[in-house]
Amino acid sequence: MDPELSWVSPSDGLAADITVCIEETEATIEMHVPWRECLLLEIMDVISNLQLDAHSVKSSTSDGILSLTLNSKFRGTRIITAEKIKSALMFVPRFLFTIPTPCRDS
Repeated sequence: MDPELSWVSPSDGLAADITVCIEETEATIEMHVPWRECLLLEIMDVISNLQLDAHSVKSSTSDGILSLTLNSKFRGTRIITAEKIKSALMFVPRFLFTIPTPCRDS
């Protein structure tokens, strides 16, 4: 497995992967990660911080795995690389899967 796309979460031993495809001003993100409370909210927060506007989100959970396909467009003229998007999204599962955090009230 490509270490950039897959890793094992130390807390549960489940493999997770993230794929990012960029075409012009659009980014498609596919994720299969161990599910936990508030995870989708945190992923959407990361996407927003990367100056991406989600226009289509498809998600489901099965056997404790969140499957997510997110289509988005870049805000403004700044285009972020696929590697930067992957790095930002990998931060969510790598650190937050192992340390339970409460949902934010907003």
